Amino acid sequence: MRHVRAQYLRDWIVDPEFPLVWRLRRERAGSGALGDLGSHVIDLLQHLTGERLTGVSATQTTFVT
Repeated sequence: MRHVRAQYLRDWIVDPEFPLVWRLRRERAGSGALGDLGSHVIDLLQHLTGERLTGVSATQTTFVT
């Protein structure tokens, strides 16, 4: 396999009234939401394809600051 595109879409995070949980705080989550949730996407892709990923490219946008 050469290319896979994955998205993790959640609507509860964009609610401005939702508390800023640990996974959204870089100082607590280390790499922030991308590292926390992205690791699960990588794990799922490897499981579904049966192949090991050799590289990852990612972008991140904050909708509610």
